Amino acid sequence: MVWKSETGGSSSAVVILPDGTEQTVSGSEPFAETIRKIAREAGLSKFNVIVDGSELDVTDAPDDFSAISEVELEKYDEGA
Repeated sequence: MVWKSETGGSSSAVVILPDGTEQTVSGSEPFAETIRKIAREAGLSKFNVIVDGSELDVTDAPDDFSAISEVELEKYDEGA
């Protein structure tokens, strides 16, 4: 997963999908569960999550979006 985030204790975060679509989520929503749900709804079975320009490993996922302002989902490139 790849996620893009800026810390700041925001009450909401924006999730940006590969097609540029944005979805706002509450800062208290469970992070991994919400990201997987949004990705599934967007038809992404494998994806990277970018937080602050750096790829975020699944094991490093925060509990919620409270310290995140932006997350970017990128389609996983099988050839990379």
